Amino acid sequence: MSPTYQDFLKHQAEITNHLLFYLQAPFAKSSYIRGVLPSPAPLQALRVVIGPPIGKTSKKVIGHEIPLLHPTHNNFLTPQDVINVLRTLHSTPQFVSNDQVHTIMGIRFIQTDLSTLTPTPPTQTDKTLTTLHSLTTQTPHPTFRLQGFLALTKNRLRLYFSTPNSPTITTTEIHPSSTPQPPSLPKT
Repeated sequence: MSPTYQDFLKHQAEITNHLLFYLQAPFAKSSYIRGVLPSPAPLQALRVVIGPPIGKTSKKVIGHEIPLLHPTHNNFLTPQDVINVLRTLHSTPQFVSNDQVHTIMGIRFIQTDLSTLTPTPPTQTDKTLTTLHSLTTQTPHPTFRLQGFLALTKNRLRLYFSTPNSPTITTTEIHPSSTPQPPSLPKT
């Protein structure tokens, strides 16, 4: 049985939660996660925005569109698989054709072909982070799922949410330095 778009949304929320760590720590040299954008139905790919640390303006921001289903065994990629793919994309030269490149929100996105990529193995830090992360996120929030995020400026963060009962994406923006507690979510 093929996964549904709801299955994809649930999996994307799990990966997005794991990628939050890489806002402050690079996953490869000076490559940081700048955001994760939700993909429109029926696309089952993760759109990850990469660049310098938040707060540093750069023309070097780039996006990767990574299929979440592995092409050979048809299982969802794990959060660590996604980091391994990103690390490979940013540490070895990649050759892409023009039909693999498109622009979303002014960001150039490159479609990743997992069948031609050999991801790097996880580092010891990755293994430690995965262990700690699994211990601190035992159950998902019952009323909403974080589907994605995008750091727009140093003090402006866009959040994308869905609910377990609806594939509709709700967007809200917060200012982290002026938010003493988690924001209340809009009603969907």
